[in-house]
Amino acid sequence: MLSEIAPSSGIFEGFALRVLYRANGETGSVYRIPLKNIRATQDGRWRYNWRMGEKGYKEAEDIYFRAYTPNVPQPERAKIISEEIREHKEQLG
Repeated sequence: MLSEIAPSSGIFEGFALRVLYRANGETGSVYRIPLKNIRATQDGRWRYNWRMGEKGYKEAEDIYFRAYTPNVPQPERAKIISEEIREHKEQLG
């Protein structure tokens, strides 16, 4: 993972990760998100689109992520995950 985020953090002074959780609330998977595909929003969320900044970009394809919150209790985390799955058909992270 470090080898994947090192180039972004050196060039852009930051990096973005998508953290997915297991049913018990523990971290399950972590994926790098290219910084060119993500933007901060006014309300504290993050907007992602794999075509961000490209000719075929469509705002309707944007996905909004919550900011990472590592200390959320498991019952609350489970509720967040359920809402994401219901709305997006997958856990966003």
